Amino acid sequence: MESIINQVAIKVDREKLLKTYDIFRIDSQVKNPSKKNPYFPNGAKMVDVPFENSNVLSVVFEGGKTFYVLLKHNEHNFRQLNGELVKSDGGNNIISNDERDTGFKQVPEHVIAQLLLNSLGTYETDELKFNNITGHFYCYDASWIKRFKGEDAPVSQIPCLELKITKDLVLKWSIQTFSSATLRKEIEFKAKKFEEYPQYILSRNQTLRRKPKDSKDVGFIARQTKKDKNEITFLDIRGIEYYKQCKLGVITNVLKKFNEKCGKFVEVQFLSIPNLRELVVEPKLSEKTKALIGELIKKQPIRIVDAIGDTYSSDFVDDLQSALKERFSVQATVIKHPKKGCLNLRIIHDKDTYDGGNDPHNDKFEGCVVQHITYENFKTNVTSAINTVAEELLIKNDIQGRTISLVDWKEYNFLDDWTFGLRIMDDKTPRFFFMTIHPDGTFDFEELELDLFNMNKFNDCMEIFDNDEDGIVCGTIQHGESINIIQETDLRTLPDMFEVESQLKRYKQEVAVAENKRSVKGVRSTQYKEQLFGSCIDIKCYQKDGCQYYYSGVSGYGLNSTIQCAANIRKILPYKQSELFFEQLLPLMSVTFVRNGQLTVVPFPFKYLRECIQQMLYT
Repeated sequence: MESIINQVAIKVDREKLLKTYDIFRIDSQVKNPSKKNPYFPNGAKMVDVPFENSNVLSVVFEGGKTFYVLLKHNEHNFRQLNGELVKSDGGNNIISNDERDTGFKQVPEHVIAQLLLNSLGTYETDELKFNNITGHFYCYDASWIKRFKGEDAPVSQIPCLELKITKDLVLKWSIQTFSSATLRKEIEFKAKKFEEYPQYILSRNQTLRRKPKDSKDVGFIARQTKKDKNEITFLDIRGIEYYKQCKLGVITNVLKKFNEKCGKFVEVQFLSIPNLRELVVEPKLSEKTKALIGELIKKQPIRIVDAIGDTYSSDFVDDLQSALKERFSVQATVIKHPKKGCLNLRIIHDKDTYDGGNDPHNDKFEGCVVQHITYENFKTNVTSAINTVAEELLIKNDIQGRTISLVDWKEYNFLDDWTFGLRIMDDKTPRFFFMTIHPDGTFDFEELELDLFNMNKFNDCMEIFDNDEDGIVCGTIQHGESINIIQETDLRTLPDMFEVESQLKRYKQEVAVAENKRSVKGVRSTQYKEQLFGSCIDIKCYQKDGCQYYYSGVSGYGLNSTIQCAANIRKILPYKQSELFFEQLLPLMSVTFVRNGQLTVVPFPFKYLRECIQQMLYT
C-alpha cells in the first residue's frame, strides 16, 4: 500500500506565466545587518503599506537579503515598483531585478508556487478568508476566532493557519495567532518590544490588513498570550461541516481555490511513499493496558497530599478519592506529607499562580514516589484524567525501582541490552543522559560528559548530539556496536483529502433520503477506512537511500471521528557503518500509556528516560 505525504512535485509553465505576470527580485545591499540596521528597514511596513495601492499581488521572502514580488503584467511595473521602494525607509539600500528577462528561469519552482498561493490573499470567498501579510499566507475559519466574554464581544484572538512551501518542496502548516493589542500585558515579549510589532486590523471583508496610522481600531499583533496556546484539530470527520473547520478541510479548500485560479500556470501534486511495512496494533490494546494499570495500582497504598489546603482543594480531594475508588476500587487516604512506600498524589496550583516564588513544583522528597496534580488543570475532569494520573505514578514508581512494569519487556524476546540516549540543554549547557535496558526489563540510568580524550562506549552518541547544529536529532539508540539516530523531518502523512471531502458530502446526501439511515456506509466503515485513512493509522515504515523512515499514527481499531495532529515521519540514520536495526523496535511504539491512550511517536523507553532526567534535574 501507499501513503500520501506533504512533499510535492511542482511543474511550472513559465511561458504562460510570462503572459500574465511580472516577477521582481528585490535584494538588500546591507552588508552587516543588526537590530538597528536590518536588511530591510521597517520591513513589514515596507512590504505591507507601499504595495497596498499598487499592482502587487503577493510577496515571498527567500532568506534575509531577498524577497520576490508578483505583479499582473504591465510594462510600467518596473518604474512604478522602484518608485514605491525609494519612498520606503532605507529605499536607497535596495535594488530591483526584473526576472522577466530570464523567462523566470532564476526563480525557483517553490517560490513561484508560493507567490501564486500568496496571491489568493487578494481574493475574498464566502467560505474562507485568505490573508497575504508581510510575505506570509494565512487562512482562517470563523469558528476559530476567540472573543472576550459574550457572543457579541470584541475579538480577542485570531488563530490562523499559515501555509508555506519550503525549498525541499514540502507543504508545511503551522498555527499563528494574532492577539488583540488590549492583551499586551498577557503576552511575553523577548526579542522585540510590543511597539516593534506591526499591527493589523480586521477589514470590512474580514481579512487582515496593515493598521493605518490614523486608525482608531484595535490592532492585532502576531503573538500568542502566555496562558493560551491555540490548537486546531487536524482532522474532523463527524460531518462535512466539521471537516471544513479542521486543518485538513481548510487546506483542501485552499488547494481547490489554488487549482482553480493558478492551475494553468503551476501544477502541484502530492507524492506518496510505496512498499510500506505495517505493524497493525492489536485490537483493544488500550483496554488491555488499562487492565494492567488497574492491577499494578492496587499493589501499593495511594496517599493524597493537599498542598493547597482551602475549601476548594478539599472538595477536589473528595472528587479524586471518589474517582480512584470508582476506577480502581482503591481507597486513597489523605496525609500531610509524601510518604515512602506509597504512591503519593500531591495537589498544587499551576506555575503561574506562584509567579516564580516558593513554587512547590520544585520541592524534593527523597525516596518518595510523587505525582503532582495541578488543581486548575484537573478540577473539571477528574474522572477522565484518572487513568493518566495512575500511569504517571506507575512510571515514577518504575524509575525508583529501575524496572519496567507497564509492559512485560521479556515478551519482546530481546537477548541483548538496548541503550537510549538524549541530550538536554540545561541553561544553554548540553547534558547527555543514557538508559540501558537489560533483557529482563531492569535498567540503568546515567549522565555522562563528552570527553574526546577519555573514550567510553557512549562517546559516539554524544558526538552525534554535539554535531547536531540543526537540532533535528531527537534520540539515539545503541545496540552492541551499532548506533541508529532518530531525526525529525518536515514530512507528514495525509489522508486522501479530496476523496474524504467527497465521501462526507456523499454520506450527508444519502442519509438525508435514506429510509434506514444505519444502512448508509460512513467514512469510518470498513469499506472506506483503509482507502481514506490508511496513511493515518497504525505504525508503518519504509526504506529509502540507505535510511529507514517511519510514522506512528492512530490505532486503526475504533478510529475516532477526530485526529488532533498529523503523523510525523521520522528518519532513522545508521551511524557510519552501523547495522540499521530500528525495525526491530517498532513494537515499542504500540503502547498506549505514554500519550493518553494513543500510540507513542518514539519508542516508549524515551518516556522513561525523560522522566529519569526530570527527577534528576528538577526534583
